[in-house]
Amino acid sequence: MTWQDFLTTLAGGLERLDARLRAAESARGTGTSPDPANPLPPPVCLANGHQRAGDAQCLIDVGAHWTRADGEYVPVDHRGICLRDKGLARPGSTAPKRPTGVTALALDPPPDLFAQWQRAVGAQAAPEQFFARFTLVVEDASPDSVLGLIVLLARLNGVPADAVPRAWVATVAAWEQGQSRVAEPFAHWPTLLAALGHGYWDSELFRPPPTDGTASGRATRAQEVNAVVGAAWLACLRFTVALLAADSPPTPLIDLSSVCPEAARAAAFLRYEAEQYRHALDHAETLQLRLPMQGPGGRSRIVDACLIEEQALAGAMKVLLRNDRVHPWLGDGFGLIGLYRPALAGSGADMTLSVDPALGVHLPELWRALERLEDNAWGGERPSDQPRIGLAGYPDGRRPDTGAPSPNQPWWDDRGSYTLIAAPGRLPDGSPGSRLDWRQDVLEALWTCYKPSGALRFRCADGVVRPFEACPPALIETAPAAPDGTTPTPPAADRPKYRLALRWPRPPRDPDATGSAAPNEPALLTPTLQRCLIAPIANAGLAPDQRHRLAQLPDPECFDCIALAGGVVLVHPNGVVLFDDWHRTPLDHGAIETAVDQVGRRLALLAQTGAEASALLDRMDQHIRHRRWVSLTAAGNLDRLTGIKVALRRGLDQTANAAADPRLAALRVSLERRWGIGDRLEQLERTIDELERTLRAYAEQRAARLVTFLTVFGFPLVLFAGFFDFALNGMPRDWGALSGWLLGQAAPAAANNGPNWPALALFAGTAVLGMALMALGLALVRRLRGR
Repeated sequence: MTWQDFLTTLAGGLERLDARLRAAESARGTGTSPDPANPLPPPVCLANGHQRAGDAQCLIDVGAHWTRADGEYVPVDHRGICLRDKGLARPGSTAPKRPTGVTALALDPPPDLFAQWQRAVGAQAAPEQFFARFTLVVEDASPDSVLGLIVLLARLNGVPADAVPRAWVATVAAWEQGQSRVAEPFAHWPTLLAALGHGYWDSELFRPPPTDGTASGRATRAQEVNAVVGAAWLACLRFTVALLAADSPPTPLIDLSSVCPEAARAAAFLRYEAEQYRHALDHAETLQLRLPMQGPGGRSRIVDACLIEEQALAGAMKVLLRNDRVHPWLGDGFGLIGLYRPALAGSGADMTLSVDPALGVHLPELWRALERLEDNAWGGERPSDQPRIGLAGYPDGRRPDTGAPSPNQPWWDDRGSYTLIAAPGRLPDGSPGSRLDWRQDVLEALWTCYKPSGALRFRCADGVVRPFEACPPALIETAPAAPDGTTPTPPAADRPKYRLALRWPRPPRDPDATGSAAPNEPALLTPTLQRCLIAPIANAGLAPDQRHRLAQLPDPECFDCIALAGGVVLVHPNGVVLFDDWHRTPLDHGAIETAVDQVGRRLALLAQTGAEASALLDRMDQHIRHRRWVSLTAAGNLDRLTGIKVALRRGLDQTANAAADPRLAALRVSLERRWGIGDRLEQLERTIDELERTLRAYAEQRAARLVTFLTVFGFPLVLFAGFFDFALNGMPRDWGALSGWLLGQAAPAAANNGPNWPALALFAGTAVLGMALMALGLALVRRLRGR
């Protein structure tokens, strides 16, 4: 059979597959079956721990070729077809490696395996008969799986291997190897097919069913999943077959408008994923990590990484990430992708970390770290009775260090290339194969292995070369000196400020504490490295072993990076980092520390002045609240407030910027902004002005009260004193005789012996009446004004 004849018959076979899917959907909708005792097998089934292909089953990229029995590996007795390239060779075999991918396996299978496939299909190899009988057991609708099934049917129907278009085989092989740099995604068959297949997935549908559900409920859930998977496979097969029949290259594709309806749907799903990608990127963590390069030499390079959580399942996410030229800092796409799919938790496809093979980097340290964490999480109870084979990290299904059986579900190492690290799959009982948490375990392990500051050493302020995380920050004095001259203690409202001076060591002049004089690898001052350098200052309040975790990495918006001659200064609200890099011009530490100390003294000045102003304000509040007017002398407090203002102005002048270098001026501006100097100064000046106005108003109020007092009580006395001055006639001028006169004991010859008491009594009564009338009149005036 020729290739074109096969494609024609395959199109008819897909109609048969469509009819079976519609029949299964109809039976599910009505709850009926032609034979309730023997329900029809689904035409497409999502794999759920399938290891052996049963009769009339075609396992695509799932299953196993070998199993362990009595300590020995024996071949799996497949009654159907197992189209899976992983673990094809017997563990421990020295047979040469075969091309990876199910398409490559279907194109050129081992003779004995092909013979077993022919026995499984018998006389029903024709596509229409095949789809009428077989159930496809699949994990996804990947390009390799879809094309692999087409090539498998072609070979079973006698199509020569060399008749299969090589461009399509090469394209899917490149896709499987992670090569996803695409010039035009909308004209790239694997990208469109991935978007088309995932366009049918519903993330909620693929969540594990509740364990307390009924058997009928679980069966209904499985039927729903199989219906969705079947629709996705039918669409992907139709799309691919239409392109092949039109003799289109896999990239760039021909005009899709006239190919088939699935082509337009694939383009629509890809546009949707592009929109979702832009939204997801706003919530992703983007980093620049230092990854080891493949091959000898111990070299490494900086790679843009994107750690993203995918809520809506997407098939073209890696293409969009790899080809993004806008958001990565290096402008060459995200070379490392960490993808977490909560909807697929425990399936093995929920946590993946991959690198672009074109960059020549790999992740072996991460794989080993995750396996150690996994062993610790299981506490010695990790299942290992049926070790997964085909991993380079566990050759022959055994641990290389102890020889013990390896885990049944280890982290995938991509056959030793370590360009794709994927979570363990489900165990046979349906439980998750991994007990690690994405953020707390997986991402922290990635950060520990590949953070850009991991291997850097610096000469610290004491002259000793240490690893970066061992360099101690020093406290900056930003609090007023204690009266006894002891170490300043910052006010409770102020966080302490720290200074960390890092000098790039220059071997052999600067050996480290162990005597090593190996130079640092050149460090690119990426945004992530800046965040690493400021972390000891930003997290100074945490324990030393917590300061450098990924979860505690400071946000880029919380600090400034000021470029100076010979290095940079990072300014954070908690302090500064002086980074003297490897340029020939050294960083002027003296001038920078002078600027920092001036701002520190200014901060101490504001703290001290604010404390004095606050004390005065508290005193006024207490006196006003308790009506202790006498002890609050406005004049004395105004003098004290004036002294505060003079001291503040003098301190500000003494800590003013005197540097002529504009870059130091920019540093000074950043320090004052990040340390809140301007805001605190503005608030303090506003407080002092308000205090002054309050004290002056209070003094004026007391003067007004005094005038009112004199008016109410003094005016009646003065007014009526002239009418009753006769009551005191004869009062002696000698104070010694005054008491006798008041008692009426004056000499008999005196004209008036003592005061006129009735007149004084009348004067007093008249004066009191006048005072009462004056008080009532003032009260009436205030009330009328209040209206």
